[in-house]
Amino acid sequence: MLTVPPYSALLPNAPLEEGSQPTVFIIDWELCHFGVKPLDLGQMIAELYELYLYKDIRAGLWLIDGFCAGYQLDNDDFAFRTAIHVGTHLIGFGSSVPGWGSEEQIQNVVATGKELIVRAYRKDRAWFLESDLACLFR
Repeated sequence: MLTVPPYSALLPNAPLEEGSQPTVFIIDWELCHFGVKPLDLGQMIAELYELYLYKDIRAGLWLIDGFCAGYQLDNDDFAFRTAIHVGTHLIGFGSSVPGWGSEEQIQNVVATGKELIVRAYRKDRAWFLESDLACLFR
C-alpha cells in the first residue's frame, strides 16, 4: 500500500483501477515552490547528514558530496549561508525525529548544528575545508 505524506498529493495519469498500471507522480507541496536556495539546499544536506550522524551511513556524506558537485555552488557567501541552514535544520528538526537515535546522538546532532552555525557565521572557511561538509567550498 502506498502512503502519501501529509502536504503531498498523489497524481496518477489515469484512473487507479484494479489491474491498471498508471504512472504516478507524488508532489510534495510543502517544498514545491521557488525558495531561498541556501535554505532548500541546507535542508537537503541536513537530511542526508542525519543519515551519517545517526545511523553511520557513509552514503549520506557521498550523496552530499555528489549533490554539491552537481549543484555548482555560487561562492563562499552562498556556502556559508547554506551551512547556517544545515545547522539550524539539524537543531530544529534533526533533534526531534522520534526513534532516530539515543540521547547522546541527539546531543551530538545539536552540537554539530551549533558548530556549523558558529563556524559559518564567522566565515571560517579553513574549518569547513577539514569538515564533513568541505564540498560546500570546492
